[in-house]
Amino acid sequence: MKEQILEQQHSEYVESGQAEHDLNEQHKQYEELELSKFGETISKDKIQSDIDLFQSALDSGDVKALDLVVFAKYLAEMAKGINDIAEDQAIDEFADYGERSVKYKGVKFETREVGVRYDFSKTAKWVEVKQGEKDYSDARKALEAQLKTFTKPGILSVDDEVIDVCPPIRSSKTGLVKTLK
Repeated sequence: MKEQILEQQHSEYVESGQAEHDLNEQHKQYEELELSKFGETISKDKIQSDIDLFQSALDSGDVKALDLVVFAKYLAEMAKGINDIAEDQAIDEFADYGERSVKYKGVKFETREVGVRYDFSKTAKWVEVKQGEKDYSDARKALEAQLKTFTKPGILSVDDEVIDVCPPIRSSKTGLVKTLK
């Protein structure tokens, strides 16, 4: 029954011309991206020049800082998404050049091994050393948690040893967390 309803809705969608309209809208949106305008060569100077334009617009009040940060977030998310969808094909396309390094539209492409990993867990001595690291790390974290409770100098007993304690110096920087909703 559900399939028949979906089939009926699909038929009505196609017959009404809405499907063709939506497809045309999709093409318009793609054209708005104007990927061809990125056919120009880019450079650090060009990027800095564009940044300077945004700085001028911000300084003159033509654009609000939050709008600029939203735009930057948009660009960052777009860059990540585009890299995710195009990286594998770009590697294949790069291989067609038959060289190890290629400069294309101002960007230097090189093949390199990235994300190389080794698994040492089959060596008992390595496992022993790694466990020692974990034990020291856990002990350090426990000590840090205790030290955070001190607001003035004092003493603390650690493993039957009395140590002088100075309160930790806390520092931070205020920033904006940007989350897309």
